[in-house]
Amino acid sequence: MLLFLLACSPGDSKNNPPSEELPAQLLGQILLAGGGSEGEIGEEEAWSAPLYRGLLRNGDINGDGRIQVAVLSVEEESSFIPDYFVWLGADGAENHMLPSREAAEGVDFAAVDAVFIKGGDQGIYYDTWNNTALEAELRRIHGAGGGVGGTSAGAMSMAGYTFAGGEDLISMDVLTDARTSYLDDRDGGSGIHDDFFGFLPGWVVDTHFTSRARLGRLAGILARVVEDDAPPELLGIGIEERTGVIFEGNRLEVWGEGSVSILGVQPDPRREAGLPLVWTELPLDRLVEGWRWEEGEVIPREEAEAVSNLQAPVPLEGEWAVSGSRALGAENFAWVAQEPDGQLREGNAQLRLTPAIAMMDAQNDDLRGVKEELLLRGLIERPGASGWLLPWESGLEQDPENPERLVNTGEAAVLVVDTRGLSWRDVGPRPAPVGQGSLYPAAFAGAQLHLLHGSTGWDTRQALPAPQ
Repeated sequence: MLLFLLACSPGDSKNNPPSEELPAQLLGQILLAGGGSEGEIGEEEAWSAPLYRGLLRNGDINGDGRIQVAVLSVEEESSFIPDYFVWLGADGAENHMLPSREAAEGVDFAAVDAVFIKGGDQGIYYDTWNNTALEAELRRIHGAGGGVGGTSAGAMSMAGYTFAGGEDLISMDVLTDARTSYLDDRDGGSGIHDDFFGFLPGWVVDTHFTSRARLGRLAGILARVVEDDAPPELLGIGIEERTGVIFEGNRLEVWGEGSVSILGVQPDPRREAGLPLVWTELPLDRLVEGWRWEEGEVIPREEAEAVSNLQAPVPLEGEWAVSGSRALGAENFAWVAQEPDGQLREGNAQLRLTPAIAMMDAQNDDLRGVKEELLLRGLIERPGASGWLLPWESGLEQDPENPERLVNTGEAAVLVVDTRGLSWRDVGPRPAPVGQGSLYPAAFAGAQLHLLHGSTGWDTRQALPAPQ
């Protein structure tokens, strides 16, 4: 997968074609944090210390001899984040509460060298700040080399395509209805906006990613953007809590306790009203601290392992059916990922789908983030296998016309992570934000994501999505 940074100035959209003469780079740093609590002041080993310090890399950009940080929100905030940036090296940092368009029009950031946007609701940020003097000031600072970024909703606001409709979209909404109204703006129209800050052209940003099991949600957002004529190089980045990235030019580096997922697209997602999203062969990389992208290439840390000689599929023989609502269905897969650390045990059924790992009832409860991490951690132990996240409402069975093909007859799409194309695998150096401290996040390069439902099934002879 290639890192895609459109050769355009921040804010350009598909309705405003960029000039080919402009440099394909970002001038200042872009910081994206996935949410969660920062470390304490003075805690150098905390996940947030090196990440947040990265916002200050270019120092004093306006030549006044000071490094000044503006911390933005729409509500009154404590002094912790400004004090945190001062500890990290800023000469000064202040909260700026901007709860109205009038307040956003009145900003003066002539002395500001870096900007950090707090978490909250990116829909409110869009409605309050879009097309105001604040937006112009942030672009000026970034264009002069200053760092701009944020956490949670603040990070999502950096995207070229910002999901900011004000609706609370979850993965199950997309896995049961590809055209769910939760993708819309509560004020009408699309909830995905290409006319906000736009510091990351060609990207969708999502946060709290694994903790809230948002892999399906990100796919649903990307599918709508693709249908709305987005560039074919569109990418989504999903950032876990207490984890973040810094974009600097064509370089992305990861810091923190969790993982960062980068999801590519394919043409023609199947989006039918009232039916689950169907989309296959989406490129998927998952990075942890120490991994980076540089000039579009995934570069793992030294501890990562190159992968080769991946497993070949074994076709099914005999009658086979699984319901996502039944834990015993996991026994019909070659392996089951177990708590607390994703270790695998063999399935106990006489007939098993090989090589595959199961996670049942995967999207429906408060443990969905742990279940997703457990499954992906298990895949690191069995590169070449496929990992199946089956929602309660899903159901797999053999096609009566072709017993070597599985179809999903349930009401929800199944998420399949296919690792036959892996080139690297790794486990993060810190315990993941999900789990009880014994689960370390999985990292890999070269996987694919499939969302399967109905006639788009799984051919067990080739371990590939079967043609419709």
